[in-house]
Amino acid sequence: MFQDDAFFGYARAGSIDGHTQYPVVLDTERDVKVTGDTIEVLGERFRVSFNAPLASTLSAGYQVSGDIVLLYSGYEGLQRPGRLMRVLREIRSKYGFSKLVYLQGPVDPYTAPVLTYLGISIFDDFNARLEGMNGVRYTQLGRLEVGEDVSEWNSKYLKETVGLLRGAIIRGTLREAVEKVAASSRGLELLRRSDAAYGEFEQVFPRRTKYILSNSLEALYRPDLVRYREYIRSSYVRPQGWDVALLIPCSARKPYSSSSTHRRIEEFIGDIDRGLHRVVITSPVGVVPIELEETYPPRFYDIPVIGHWYEDEKMMIRDTLVDFLSRNQYRAVVVFVDEDLAFLSDYVPRGSEIIIGDIRDERNLRALRERLLSLLPGKGESIERETREKYQSIMRYQFGDWILPYLREARVVRQFNQDMLVVNGKPYLVYNKDMGKFTVHRNAASIFVENSKFLVGIDDFKPTANVYAVGVRSATEDIRQEDEVVIHHEGEVRGVGIAKMPYQAMVQLKKGIAVKVRN
Repeated sequence: MFQDDAFFGYARAGSIDGHTQYPVVLDTERDVKVTGDTIEVLGERFRVSFNAPLASTLSAGYQVSGDIVLLYSGYEGLQRPGRLMRVLREIRSKYGFSKLVYLQGPVDPYTAPVLTYLGISIFDDFNARLEGMNGVRYTQLGRLEVGEDVSEWNSKYLKETVGLLRGAIIRGTLREAVEKVAASSRGLELLRRSDAAYGEFEQVFPRRTKYILSNSLEALYRPDLVRYREYIRSSYVRPQGWDVALLIPCSARKPYSSSSTHRRIEEFIGDIDRGLHRVVITSPVGVVPIELEETYPPRFYDIPVIGHWYEDEKMMIRDTLVDFLSRNQYRAVVVFVDEDLAFLSDYVPRGSEIIIGDIRDERNLRALRERLLSLLPGKGESIERETREKYQSIMRYQFGDWILPYLREARVVRQFNQDMLVVNGKPYLVYNKDMGKFTVHRNAASIFVENSKFLVGIDDFKPTANVYAVGVRSATEDIRQEDEVVIHHEGEVRGVGIAKMPYQAMVQLKKGIAVKVRN
């Protein structure tokens, strides 16, 4: 019996029978037992019709025994990534998270990250030993011909790599690990194929991770970044009354408004910004309305800035910005950017005000002020209204439009250095500025039940610190790992907390923490 301790999309970390931790590399000399046409792995037996175990001559396929799906002829699968993806999709369709997948034979330290990302939890060191016996040594920078038997070294190196992947799953940094290695192997094609299957992978990709290190163009297609841009393109609604858009560049420091560059802009226009909507243009996120600057992912990414935009980035910004402006009509659009973002002028409505140059130069800042004075009545928004508009926008982004009628008249009350949205004297949502999100107070749980949103249905018990998967009856499909959720039993609220599994895993598994309970 296996138990999951952590998830990252389809990747999972846990233990089998309380001792073998996965993802794991089995030692073919010790852990894989072959008797005639039978292979025994981790207590499960598989019958295979070939003479040499782990050979590469079989057609791609799989067998199931107990908790393990044996995916054999991995060599052929890696030569045909599209076929491997189809087989994995079929396995997921049939068994979901209820089985662990063992890929037989072909893994090396350079494909292990993406294969783990795709949901494979068990490997063996057959290929590592074979290459080592042929004088090929694994190193951090790739394979090295050494002309001597290094099979033990390779086996150890592979096991240590997969051990690091286990830690990355637990820490929520697996995607970064995959992107670091994928470019040097066939894993890049597998990664691109998984990103192309956005709808499938988005359902299990965490709502938020520890951080986003955008060190390659592959980061543009992370499911969490695509999810955000899809929201901006198809669902985002600008705050009412903010009818002049000011497009400005991002900053290295986040949130953007705390940076010296953005504070410098504020010095020149802070007294005339009633009705002004600052919109930040950036990569890899795309378009960030300023009221969402504290949320995930806008506040939690880092990217090397070189003053040059690649075509992939330009296309991403074009598509996001054009859709954003077509859905959100502005009385006027003002572009205030450095030379490297001059291409934005091709994507904004005809007649937009465009100032291109050093945005720190006082002459350009004065020119911006003059343009805005001609468009805006002057005097800034009241802090109360600005805060209300910001929180409504974040609520809409985090939970959806359905929640707004319940909190439109909520008062913003500051207590214990946090803002709370209070309805009839009761706190409903508490804003966590460091996380850029709302936490759900138990007082608000009933409105989630009423609308069947972010719900985890459980057996008849009172949750304490955690809700384990064995006690989960149902989970709504809007839940992603790290979401705020409401726990209930047949409509009766039993608590609130944070999802620690994809919703599918909650209902398919019998072990592991499904929800970390808050109250």
